Amino acid sequence: MTPTTLILCLGNPDRTDDGVGWVVAEEVRRAVAGQEAVEVRVCYQLAPELAETLSQVERVLFVDATVAEAEGRVVLRRLVPAKHSVGDFSHRLPPAQLLGLTEAVYAHVPDAALLTVPAHELGFGQELSEKTARLVSEAVARARAWAA
Repeated sequence: MTPTTLILCLGNPDRTDDGVGWVVAEEVRRAVAGQEAVEVRVCYQLAPELAETLSQVERVLFVDATVAEAEGRVVLRRLVPAKHSVGDFSHRLPPAQLLGLTEAVYAHVPDAALLTVPAHELGFGQELSEKTARLVSEAVARARAWAA
């Protein structure tokens, strides 16, 4: 069976809290084991090559660290494709731009959402800060609920 739902977790596991996506991916992967309709992947950053993958799923959830969430909350928001021009694409894309590319090339846009987890420390290291680590269970629960 081809997965219909993709959970795409982003970040760098060698930059402390930026690796929270990888931690969430590991826990979500265990939680959805045996559910063939759900695929969990990790990557360092979004690239144009992922547009083909997105064109083949009905739903996609991006999971990423953020420094923008001042209240320290896990936030889930729907995404729509960003308008773009051909010159806008490089080897790093925000999720909305990747959706826009998917729509432009494949005439398909999966239902999409972005789950952000606050990052408090971004230094070198493979362990999450205490503040971000406390938010992992909420992020996992929200990702699982979204995928259900």
